[in-house]
Amino acid sequence: MTKPDRFSTLEIPELPKRTPTPAGYTIEDLMSIREAPRIELLEDSEQIQLTVAYASTNSASTPILFIDVLTHFHREQLEHYALEKYSQLGDTGDDVWHAVTI
Repeated sequence: MTKPDRFSTLEIPELPKRTPTPAGYTIEDLMSIREAPRIELLEDSEQIQLTVAYASTNSASTPILFIDVLTHFHREQLEHYALEKYSQLGDTGDDVWHAVTI
């Protein structure tokens, strides 16, 4: 008779809350966010909000934000981390800007 294996279990963290990316960003704002993502403390909470932006010349691509542990645990739900096209800019030339706020 063998003993069952006893593996430690890890608690899977909840998906972070996803909120609409604020309107009104300029290309300069998005370039700044791409270089240094915005991290803001949410009011009345101990949680933070992360905003990232990415420019791509391929309008058919969908960039994904990878957060080491969270995206590892939630690899079946990567659409939650997909950056959406930031459509408030209008025509910006060759680059298509994407952003997400989590």
